[in-house]
Amino acid sequence: IRAWGGRGGNRSGDATWGAGGSGGAIRIVAPTVGGQGTLDVRRARSGGDGRIRVDTIHRQELQLQFLPASTTAIGSMMFVFPGVVSRLDIIEAAGSVIPEGQPEPVLIQLPADAPTNQTVIVQARDFNRIVPITVVLTPDSGDPIEVQTEIDAAGGGVATVTVTVDFPVNTVTRIMAWTR
Repeated sequence: IRAWGGRGGNRSGDATWGAGGSGGAIRIVAPTVGGQGTLDVRRARSGGDGRIRVDTIHRQELQLQFLPASTTAIGSMMFVFPGVVSRLDIIEAAGSVIPEGQPEPVLIQLPADAPTNQTVIVQARDFNRIVPITVVLTPDSGDPIEVQTEIDAAGGGVATVTVTVDFPVNTVTRIMAWTR
């Protein structure tokens, strides 16, 4: 089973290839998981590796190869949809309030006279631990900007972190946040 990251594409008028995509996710839930084969969630180019999770009670016959092994977890949670699903949301970017759970991408365009030093507020819900996150600003033209930080959600419920970053001006910028 393969859930590879995409190669990336070229930007309009630019002959260089863009950054590759992150690997996907594979989750297998069954009372018995066995046999041989490969589960592969490797990244493409500069993307991050994906995640593999196998939940099973009987794993004596489990002889699968996991690529990469470092992103694999094996457990025994025998339910498909957990009761509480942890989530990250961007709730504010460059002074614009973003509704929690917004399904559309967060896009911001600063006017030419705006200060470039702006903030992004990321909210963690139901993690119950310290959450390492990456906030990425990807402008329509220019290189992506990445900021590594963490949200202290060890107390449960909802926690936020404010990240200060230099936004590009006069170009649409996509803002994303994810955890490792």
